[in-house]
Amino acid sequence: MENQFIGLNSLNGSLDFVQILDNVTDFVYYVSPDNKIIWVNKAIRDTYKVEPETMVGRYCYEAFHAEDYNCPQCPVNKILETGKP
Repeated sequence: MENQFIGLNSLNGSLDFVQILDNVTDFVYYVSPDNKIIWVNKAIRDTYKVEPETMVGRYCYEAFHAEDYNCPQCPVNKILETGKP
């Protein structure tokens, strides 16, 4: 599981940041620009009843929506296109 934290740790160099996100009750996940899951928090793992390894590396639309294509209103793609959240 340590490898999944590398990307998040680089955001601020602190495991505290990851621990905070992991304990938020809302779904929090970190994806690459090509929509592959890098990290999921405990709320997602508990809800989907999975270990991180079963989600990391999969496309978010595949893991969360059981689809084989990108969501038309994908917020990740919108951010990449506009540079704004």
